[in-house]
Amino acid sequence: MAKESNTLNRAVYLALRDKHFYYVREMSRAAFSNKPLDFRMKNLGELMEHLKNAVKYARLALNGNNKDTEEFEFADFIDILKGSAEVAYTLLQHEKILSENEKLISKFSGVSDEDISQSEKLHSERAAEIMVGMNILIEKGKGRISDIQMSAKKNFSKGDKDRYERMYNMN
Repeated sequence: MAKESNTLNRAVYLALRDKHFYYVREMSRAAFSNKPLDFRMKNLGELMEHLKNAVKYARLALNGNNKDTEEFEFADFIDILKGSAEVAYTLLQHEKILSENEKLISKFSGVSDEDISQSEKLHSERAAEIMVGMNILIEKGKGRISDIQMSAKKNFSKGDKDRYERMYNMN
């Protein structure tokens, strides 16, 4: 019964996967460095939420179509991006901790404010580099991703096409 439900909802799950991945692609293109830390953390948190949802719906769509290796690979690819975003977010959290606890860190470890600022900068740069790397992977893979998305939709019935479009365009 659950498998039948996933098969019936496959178009909906694919629409949700594609919609969340669209936001991931758009957000990964946005400038990341040179923005305030709270802004970067908020945006990266939203990006991670879209990645989490894209993975979830990609996996749900697979339950109804266990034969498509490309869709499995796409789901795994999204999951890899999610892991990268989580690493970048952890770096931003550490940057924030360093910023908020400069006096304690300086007093405890004997490092200078300059040392702490340098560490904050390194955390920020590594997070930005991860985001650039994610964008490269997404942009280089966009042709294949588009092919997988189109291939998944080519066997849709009219009802599936309607459900896909309605869900994809829903706010």
